[in-house]
Amino acid sequence: MDEGLACAVRADHPEIGDAMTREQFETLKHVNIMPPGRMRAGLFQALAQQQLKRDVAISVTNFFAVAEMVAVTDYCATLPSLICRRLMQDSRLKILPSPVDLGSFPVEMAWHARYRHDPAHRWLRALIQDVAMQLKSDDD
Repeated sequence: MDEGLACAVRADHPEIGDAMTREQFETLKHVNIMPPGRMRAGLFQALAQQQLKRDVAISVTNFFAVAEMVAVTDYCATLPSLICRRLMQDSRLKILPSPVDLGSFPVEMAWHARYRHDPAHRWLRALIQDVAMQLKSDDD
């Protein structure tokens, strides 16, 4: 599936209302997520294509730390939309579209070749695919 990007800030952010401008995005401090794989490169490329600058205050290696970091600071995080839709349930956070279109990126699974035909692994991959498609269709 393809996924887009959105921004998370704390719900009572003193500078951000119901939308974020390009100027606000560029002046905010940002939480940078450094996951493995192409999403990291994809976000940097999307920002570069739009000539959108970020002032990174801190980098983390997983998405789980982001909600806490954003909820207690005036920082902003740019995250996959699917994650942002789940973070909407956290009343401490506000989810907003990015100030410019950052495009989309593919969400893919990868596994070692030795598990290609393993029945349990095939079942798990099918389950993950079903859940991902259900999550995506719930949001459409």
